[in-house]
Amino acid sequence: MAVEPNVLRAREGRGGSGGRACGLARRSGGGALSLADKPGSEPALPPPVVPDHPAYRQILDVFADLGRPLRARDLCEALDLPIVKENTENIRAKLKRLVNQGILVEIEPGLFAWPRPQAS
Repeated sequence: MAVEPNVLRAREGRGGSGGRACGLARRSGGGALSLADKPGSEPALPPPVVPDHPAYRQILDVFADLGRPLRARDLCEALDLPIVKENTENIRAKLKRLVNQGILVEIEPGLFAWPRPQAS
C-alpha cells in the first residue's frame, strides 16, 4: 500500500507520527514504504496457539474424530457431559474463543467447524 506524498504530509501535520502510526515506514527519499516489501506478498502468520486448558484439546479431538461441523450440544454429548444450559454455554464460549483465535470457524450461528484449507 503506497501513500501519496501529499497525503503522508497531511498525516504528519496532524499527528506528527511521520506515518508510523498507520503502519508505514519512511524512506529517505520522502516516500512511504509499506511493511510488505513485495507487491502481493503477505507475511507468514504464526500458527494459532491452542489454549492450555485440557478442555480445548478434548474439543479439538472430537472435531478431529467426527470430521463434521458441530454445535455446542453435540460436543456435550460427545464429551459425555449432561445436556444442561451451563454445560452448553461453557462449551459455546470455548468454541467462540477457538473461532477468535483462528482455530475453528463458525459457518452459521452456533455451528462450528475446522476452517477449509486454502487452495493454492
